This record gives sequence, structure tokens and C-alpha cells, in this order.
Amino acid sequence: MVVRLLHTADWQIGKRFEYVGGDAAAILRQQRLKTVDRIGQLALDEAVDAVLVAGDVFEVNTVSDDTVRKLLLTLAKYPVPFLLLPGNHDAATAGGVWSRIPALAPPEHVHLLLEPRPLTMPGFTVFPAPLRRRHEPEDCTSWFDDAPSPVGHLRIGLAHGCVQDRLPNRSANDNPISDRRASSARLDYLALGDWHGTLQIAERTWYSGTPESDSFRNNDSGNVLLVEFEGASSPPRVQRKRTSTYRFRQLECELSETSDLDALEAQLLALEEPELSVCNLLLRGTLPVEAHASLSARLDPLRSRFFAASIDDSNLAPRACAHDLAELSTGMVGEAVRTLLHIAEDPSHPESEYASRALSILVLEHRQLSRSMP
Repeated sequence: MVVRLLHTADWQIGKRFEYVGGDAAAILRQQRLKTVDRIGQLALDEAVDAVLVAGDVFEVNTVSDDTVRKLLLTLAKYPVPFLLLPGNHDAATAGGVWSRIPALAPPEHVHLLLEPRPLTMPGFTVFPAPLRRRHEPEDCTSWFDDAPSPVGHLRIGLAHGCVQDRLPNRSANDNPISDRRASSARLDYLALGDWHGTLQIAERTWYSGTPESDSFRNNDSGNVLLVEFEGASSPPRVQRKRTSTYRFRQLECELSETSDLDALEAQLLALEEPELSVCNLLLRGTLPVEAHASLSARLDPLRSRFFAASIDDSNLAPRACAHDLAELSTGMVGEAVRTLLHIAEDPSHPESEYASRALSILVLEHRQLSRSMP
């Protein structure tokens, strides 16, 4: 018997996107529901037996009933079993969102996996590990090892957390999951959520990632996984399916000369689908005074090409060149310039950066004054 499953996680319906802000944040929030629509249609097109949602269905437990209803109405359009698991953002706490859903008349094909007990489906059994708290100190998947399943059934684990010793920059105590769980529990597949990028941990253990990209990490987000089994104990065939509409791009640029700014403009103009891109531009280095002063005038028109864009130039400083300072080499101003220049050219001096900025300000003020004089 062939079994086909769609593995997804981290929908985080109701996400606020404070770091984007404005109208763009509201559109991104609405897009997450539209992406669920896309997942439902994909489930029908691929004739899957169930959609596994491995936690963080909602961004917070206080998400409004109106938002929950909108999700349920979306799921109602697709008569495929949806298996929803609480994660760390929407843990199954008393009075949380999961306790409110039954009163909102969820469709019969939507299953709330709020208890650690097997769910038997045609051809496979699902072992869910719902989180009861945002941070569980113990491995909530440990009960999988001794849990029985019908003969001939695929054994499918569903969990949300951190696989120990397998994820970068994550604590093993953050809702830990054994990296041997698929083996110890004889699972045919372990569907995981929490890591927002698509990541294979082992042959039968995968993170699907969030289906709609939501950060600047380069971690292959924006997918769901189509998982197919030819029969019990057969290895899964896993295919990435792209579902994200928006793309988050982070560009880091070291600038030194005006020509570098020209190259940056060309790079931004060459990016594909800027209207669907959330761009974060990190600038560092130094630029000649006039080039630095023109930064906003040159980049702001480009910013409007993107769906949303932010520019961090806090590590980009103006630099006064020798020919700039030559105009200020006489009198009391000249003496101040020479003192500042001596400090600026000594990188070990604690005031070096401030001296460089002061020189740049002096040059700009001098030029503005010169232009205003008849």
C-alpha cells in the first residue's frame, strides 16, 4: 500500500512581523493564510493521505478567535486529514488557543493532537509529541519507543523541538529530541518542526521548515515536504515542494570607494523579483565624504523597488581624503584639522573613529558654507 504524506510546520498564523512594519507586515501576515491555501491545494493535487503539521500552527496562544476561524475556513475547503500539533509558540496550555478551537466548530477532517497517544489512520499510525509548555526540559518523544502500532502500519512520529547535537546555534535543552529517536522507536518517518529551514537530519528524520519564508537566515525555508512510502519499512521518498511567495534577502556590502557604491546599485538592480523580496542591506566600511553624503539620495529610489527594504549603515562612516583637508589647512581650523588627523590615523587611539567623523563633518560644513557664499 502506497502512503503519501505532506509534512509541514511553523505556519505561525498571526505572526506580527514587527521587524518589517507598516503595510508590508500586514500583507505578510495575510500571506501566511494564503500559503495554507496553497498547501491545501497541493494536498489535493498530490492525493496525499494526510497533512502533518509539526507544531507552531499559531504564532501565539492569544491569537484572536477571528484569526483561528479564518484558518479553519481555509482548511475546510480541502477534505484531506490535517493533523495539527501544538509547538512552543502555541503550547497546549490551559486556556490557550487549542482549548478554544472546539467551540469554533473545526471541520471533521482537522485533528487536534493534544495528547501523547497514537492516532491510527488507514495504513499508518501517528505518534504525536505535543508541547504542554513553551519549554519542556524532557524529551517528549521518549514514549514513542514502547508505543504499539498495528501490524503492517507505517510508524510516523510528529514532534516539535531541537534534535540534540544536530542544529547550529541551538541549545540541546530547548525542547530536546533524541537524534536516535527514529531508530529507537522504529519509526518509518519522524516529521519535525521548530527549525524554520528544510533540513534532513537522517534518512527518516526531517525538518520541513516554515512554508512561507519569514527571516533572513539562509536555511532553505519556504518549502513543504511530500513524503511517499511504497510500503511498511520501505525508505521514504522525500521531495521538496516550494510554497513561499516572498523571499527574504540579506546583503552585506563592504564599501570603500565611490565605485563600490556604483557596484552596489547595479547589484540591487539585477536582483530578480524585487517586488516579492524583503531586503535587509547591511553596509560597512568607509566612503569619501561626498559619496557618503549622497547615500540616501542614491539608495532610497532603489528601496521602493522592493516589497520591503531596510538599510543599516551604522557601520559605514564618511572618510575625509587628503584633498578634502587641503582646503582646511590654514589658521586655527588647520591646527584643529592636523590634531584630528593625527588621532584619526592612529587606530589604537580610543577616539580615532570620532576624530574621523569630526573631520568629515568639518569638510561637509566647509563645502556647504562655500556654496552659500556669493
